[in-house]
Amino acid sequence: MKQAIVLVRVSSKDQEDGYSLEAQLANLQTYAGRKDLEIIQVFRIIESSTKGHRPEFERMIDFIRQQPQRVALIVDCVDRLQRSFTHTPILDELMRQDKLEIHFVREGNVLDKDATSSQKLMWNMGVVMAQSYTDSL
Repeated sequence: MKQAIVLVRVSSKDQEDGYSLEAQLANLQTYAGRKDLEIIQVFRIIESSTKGHRPEFERMIDFIRQQPQRVALIVDCVDRLQRSFTHTPILDELMRQDKLEIHFVREGNVLDKDATSSQKLMWNMGVVMAQSYTDSL
């Protein structure tokens, strides 16, 4: 069984009414069960992905770096992980080092060191759409 971590995120306490951390977590736990992934850590983040320092996100990245083997990061969709390209180089490097694979559940996209150009394009388009949403606000 492959080890996995789960990331659930809302931007603020107010946002929890729409798509709560608990609702995201339940969905991602179901996904992990279907994919035979053992959840070893859950990161519950209430912070903006676009406003400066992201301490909880950085704690998650440090946790991934400390793992002795590749870990699967399960997240509902791209915008729960990032809304800009700021963290893409960090995530991409972890995948190149075979420390990370990312499961975007809603998009049905799984990225790792062997991801195809189409899979990477889907990720990048998700980031562009998330950034556009933020810019429009």
